[in-house]
Amino acid sequence: MVGERAISQSIGAANGKLAALLRSREEDEQLLKIGRVKIKEQAKEEAAKRPTSGRSAWTITADFGAPLPRPGRPRAADGVTTSFHFHSCSVTRSSIAAATGGLAASHAAYVERVEAVEVGSALDHAGYVERGDAVEIAVRPLVFSNISDDPDRRRAYWEAVDRCERQGHEGLSIDASVIGGWLKRVAADELPPDFVAHCHAERERRVASRKRPKSFKPKRYRADGRDCAAILDVLRRAPGWPDEDPPVIFTPGSAGRTQYRYVAELPHELGADDRAAIVRHFCDHLGSFARDAEGQSTGMMYTAVIHAPGPGNDKQNFHLHVIAHDRPAKWMPDPGKWDFEIAEEFKRKGETRVRYPHRQEKIVEVSRSLAPDKRSKHYNAAIAGKAFVPHLRERFASICNDRLALRGIQRRIDARSHEALGIDKKPELHLGTRASALERAGVSTAIGRYNAAASWQYAALAERRRTEVDLPRLSGEAFAQRDAVRSNCEGLV
Repeated sequence: MVGERAISQSIGAANGKLAALLRSREEDEQLLKIGRVKIKEQAKEEAAKRPTSGRSAWTITADFGAPLPRPGRPRAADGVTTSFHFHSCSVTRSSIAAATGGLAASHAAYVERVEAVEVGSALDHAGYVERGDAVEIAVRPLVFSNISDDPDRRRAYWEAVDRCERQGHEGLSIDASVIGGWLKRVAADELPPDFVAHCHAERERRVASRKRPKSFKPKRYRADGRDCAAILDVLRRAPGWPDEDPPVIFTPGSAGRTQYRYVAELPHELGADDRAAIVRHFCDHLGSFARDAEGQSTGMMYTAVIHAPGPGNDKQNFHLHVIAHDRPAKWMPDPGKWDFEIAEEFKRKGETRVRYPHRQEKIVEVSRSLAPDKRSKHYNAAIAGKAFVPHLRERFASICNDRLALRGIQRRIDARSHEALGIDKKPELHLGTRASALERAGVSTAIGRYNAAASWQYAALAERRRTEVDLPRLSGEAFAQRDAVRSNCEGLV
């Protein structure tokens, strides 16, 4: 069964990469034919700055004269140390995330798409089979997870996280003292009737509480993010709307985090097996860095995937995607659910309530720094809150450097900033998939121009400093040679 699954995954990965290559060739052929590229939603700002000459606002002539960033990373004074890319973000449960594809399950499917995953000969981190002196090794996508070996089970896990995390109560907070006047300035049919009714009810409640002003507690109008945005769009068009102190504001509410996302650059000098070893070591740490109430090792639930360069990418662009959740979890065969999904009802003071008897506590260090009197016995303050991501950066750099040293490669990576490394260069911004596609097509983007300027300014500065160092030495050598020639000539005379 394991062998059949590995073969199936290998075939799927190969088909995915072939499809990606064919798509890339088709895109290249289309660009050669028309020399233009359609601009999508994320490039509206760029398109708006260019004249359209009566043509579509989404069509831009390619500019192949635009400068590109210099390849490679700047090095510190020792000549071997460089910075590296390590990005992190988190996603909360919200209707906006659902509408924009930001759900944990959706991103998990994106990360694990077969055309992007590197294929190599490596032991599967979560479920390799070891029998005596024989270990089955298959050529398969390099995916690591402590959730499950089964892709369907992993996706079901993220769907369960999306479903079970705390939902933020989004809505609009209203200043009942002035909202009545603003409602008169917009057409009644442009606003949802229930919103208008809520505003009138709030105004009446406030009037009724004039004798006891402190008794008035505003009630939020609840709606999802898109409906709230539509209402605010109508109100902002009202004459004289005060943007600096608006009487209606969006309140996102407090929602549970459904996913932490980390993207890290892998050393391109290393081979597939070494990259897999780095990721395996890093994931082992991610899944075991904390201690639970009993002092037992615990950590985040994760899926990690090594992405290989695509047909149109930089051939050195091997990078790691990690999607993780800060609540340890266990699969319960009976009733076939994750422990955090299992709920039971109970009575308390005559009310029916719900509790989750098997749900484990989240790892506090990932998101919060606690005051000394709030810390548990095994709380690790050194890596908590704002220090957590820097801790991961440092651990990742250490793991990479150990592997580079093992292979006899001089380069080292450092988690510190350019300033701390003595590198006088502005950090470049992450270009992103969409902007990268535009840049490859010859369409200059704001981030691309910024990165190009930063890299060439640094190159010019480095060359100037090199000249300042070399010029006195070269001048001294030239004067010495001149004096030697003059001396020899005088001897001949």
